[in-house]
Amino acid sequence: MRKGGLRFAGFDAQTVIGSAKRASTAHTQSMIILALRRCAAQSARTQPATGPAAGGRKTPSMASVVGRPFNASRHRWDNMRENRAFATLICFLVGCWCVRPRPWWQWAAIVTAFVLLQRRMVRGTFCRSARDLSGKLVVITGASSGIGAHTAITLATRHNATVVGSCRSQDVDEEKRKLVKLASGYGGEKAQAAVERLVTLYPLELTSWASIDDFCRKVRYYHLGTATETPEASQQDATRRGGIFALVNNAGAIQHTFKQTDQQEEYMTVANFVGPVRLTETLLPCLEPAAAEAVDDPAAVVAPTPSGRIINVTSGSHLTLTNPNVGALLPCPSGTAVTQVFNFMNRYVLSKLCNIYHADYLAEKGYLAVSVNPGGVASGIFRSAMPNLSGWYPLLTCLVLKTSHEGAQTLVHCVTADDLVPGGLYTECKLRLHAKSPVACNSTSRQSAMVWAFEKMGHVKPLSLPEGPVKPK
Repeated sequence: MRKGGLRFAGFDAQTVIGSAKRASTAHTQSMIILALRRCAAQSARTQPATGPAAGGRKTPSMASVVGRPFNASRHRWDNMRENRAFATLICFLVGCWCVRPRPWWQWAAIVTAFVLLQRRMVRGTFCRSARDLSGKLVVITGASSGIGAHTAITLATRHNATVVGSCRSQDVDEEKRKLVKLASGYGGEKAQAAVERLVTLYPLELTSWASIDDFCRKVRYYHLGTATETPEASQQDATRRGGIFALVNNAGAIQHTFKQTDQQEEYMTVANFVGPVRLTETLLPCLEPAAAEAVDDPAAVVAPTPSGRIINVTSGSHLTLTNPNVGALLPCPSGTAVTQVFNFMNRYVLSKLCNIYHADYLAEKGYLAVSVNPGGVASGIFRSAMPNLSGWYPLLTCLVLKTSHEGAQTLVHCVTADDLVPGGLYTECKLRLHAKSPVACNSTSRQSAMVWAFEKMGHVKPLSLPEGPVKPK
């Protein structure tokens, strides 16, 4: 048995075997052995494949992940089982109920311990990857604030990745200064120097097709080595630099009042769904190609398979949408009464559901695309959604919500991990097989949503070469 390969309740296989040998009764031995067998069965279903001779262990297939519906009890049990702080908190509260303390200092100690345990439970899992991404290009939308900013800083300081981010403001220099100042908490001047050197910001408005094309043109010709003076040098530089290693569609928006875009559609639907679809389709040819495979015929032409990953940030609020007729919900309602019945949260939830549709659509097309649910994060999106709770942000951040740094951990994990499953939904740095709602697994709704998005975004033209040599700003 492989050492440390199986885990049950926080203990590896060798620990369980040692406990079974030291057990004093046959009943205790049988219970431990039964737990070990269950652990082995679970590991065989989730461990990556190690070859035909290794017993057929394999990761879940893309089809099983995309089509597996939400299971509320299983999802809740998975979170409880993997979060030891939750079990500790329950045991602590039960003990307090039994003791029933009376002096004030005992109540103060109980409240302090409760806050600490609750904070430990809320912050979630941290990414422990130490993968070196030197020379890899990561594109992140919404990288000037929130979890996008912390993702960009973490990838640049800890993983040495070259990051190209987008910001809504046209004052790129000011946004870059804020990002460098924020990086001081990651290692002082050394981290600030890494962000200054490796992170580049460009303005981007996801509701404007001209802005999207301009951003993609800058990414391609400024950072992929295709803006040199001669085609030969351009091809050599492109081969050396490769392509986009990861595209993170993180930018999102919340609009409390009804607002239409230039496409005569609702603002949040275009900014959160249609805009990222157009951005992704424009940058698909720029994804990093996979390693060349050996072929028998040297003269055969083999189309390169992209190995770059696409990560869409969604939200757990998509579980609240139960109407499978998504294609009828997406078009902008017409009439003068639309402002009276406009529900901004319903439109936001709908756009986040469509982010899952987009990732599943790309996974079916053969791309490595996944969805990420960062959890409840006290970011600008939350402040925009609930402005009436502005005075309660410190308490909510302490007891209920994650910080932006904690919310970025799953994004960093999906950028650095080697075992991503296409079409999977990741949260707390792990693949969740039962976290998608039945509507998110509905293939008919996904097809209607993607058809509508492609109709609205129009034809994606190939990026034209700029005239003359182009220098980065």
